[in-house]
Amino acid sequence: MFKFNFHVEKDAASSSSDETDIEEEEVDLSIPCGMKSLAELSDTVTSSRFMKISLDDTSFLKCVDSYKTDLNSDKELSEINKTHDLVAGRYEGGLKIWELSVDLARFLFNVHTLANDHARSILSLLNASFLTNELRILELGCGHALPSLSVLASLHARLNQLAVQDRKLKVVIYLQDFNKQIIETITSENVREYLSDHESSFVNSNVSLEFKFVYGDWRRILDADLLPADYFNLILTSETIYNRANYHSLLKLFTRTMSKKSSMVLLAAKTYYFGCGGNSLEFVRLAQSKEYRFNCSPNLLDLSTTTTTTMGDDTTTIGKEIIKMERVISEVYA
Repeated sequence: MFKFNFHVEKDAASSSSDETDIEEEEVDLSIPCGMKSLAELSDTVTSSRFMKISLDDTSFLKCVDSYKTDLNSDKELSEINKTHDLVAGRYEGGLKIWELSVDLARFLFNVHTLANDHARSILSLLNASFLTNELRILELGCGHALPSLSVLASLHARLNQLAVQDRKLKVVIYLQDFNKQIIETITSENVREYLSDHESSFVNSNVSLEFKFVYGDWRRILDADLLPADYFNLILTSETIYNRANYHSLLKLFTRTMSKKSSMVLLAAKTYYFGCGGNSLEFVRLAQSKEYRFNCSPNLLDLSTTTTTTMGDDTTTIGKEIIKMERVISEVYA
């Protein structure tokens, strides 16, 4: 069971069935915005404890046990984390391991075992990236970055099968989170832990790994052109549509940064988010509109996959979804 301790302003919590009514909230300029490499992020965390997240019966990822992590550099976020999963516009929940980020990580790790057209198209895109010698991934709202690391874990498990030893493959991963403190304390630590266990295997197989860490509000990231345009093969995002006010910024990031040649977005979300009004049906409708022109797949998870959400004394069962999104290529949009 998941209990959502959202804190939002009254206006942000109201919802409307008309996506044209969606209004963005005011940008808080006090929230840092920028980008750094792994080398530029000082390894100041000396006592991280790690927990294991299973990908299948035998494989797992290690990530910082955030329940035992104190954001020493930011007392405000440490206090918020004691009572709330997130506070919209101040702390976007990067310490928490969100349920759909685990679902997306497991889906990506096991996509080669699935026998449906959408799974095959995802695998085809990944394999095509390997053949062209560069895979470029962007994860928005990454937190622990489990989906991105699961792609690396899948690649690592198939290094021999992919036979990349006779040529060089470059994997570039941009990891974005709202809070700089999460990038410094959680995201980068998970990446360092993964590299300490596996980097030598990639190096021995002529695979180079490059990480960029981006932090800040999506609107400021857009305004500052922090992310490269027409670049990413694969964009991943989990539990990021909980707040209707963020729909347009997220879709603008998709359209600006995804490669026009061959790319897709994998969005993992609950069917509905109580408290902020975000829901997958409304988001997909907006994505498919003439403003954004996305083709969106049906739910790639088993339709019986659900979770329970508690709001006050009420417990509700809601669905979970993974949706593949691709830009409409034709100049004529019906």
